[in-house]
Amino acid sequence: MRGHTGLRAALLVLGAAIGGCGGAVEPGTPTTATVEVIVRDPDGAASQATYKQLVLISGVCPNDSALVNGKFEAVESIQEIPQFGTAFDVSDLEFKKIAFVGVLRRDDCAVLAVGCTSADLAVHKHITVEVDSVIPPAGACASSQSCVDGQCK
Repeated sequence: MRGHTGLRAALLVLGAAIGGCGGAVEPGTPTTATVEVIVRDPDGAASQATYKQLVLISGVCPNDSALVNGKFEAVESIQEIPQFGTAFDVSDLEFKKIAFVGVLRRDDCAVLAVGCTSADLAVHKHITVEVDSVIPPAGACASSQSCVDGQCK
């Protein structure tokens, strides 16, 4: 595995723009989107991870410190990443800006790898997130907490 001083994320823009700018929603116009997500793990950190999560956050990607420590605000949902390097669908998302965070955690919730891509779902329907190794791993639960389903409690 290799360490990185900065976090990188790639956004693969294959979607088409949805017509209309502001105003009322036309009858029959969808109000939610299904997007195709690919999470890439070039360092192979997933082989050491207990929890492989896709975290959806309203708005833009958190700063590097929050990413590396796995501390996120405005979380809309957390789901298990089914596989790496292969597309999977995420459904029923509102047409708005969403940050897609891929995070790989050890059994103590320490972050092994993380990456983030923000996308406006009114425009983008295909999202790629590339996770980079965090060396040394960061953000483990405090001694008074336990890591349950990838979250300190």
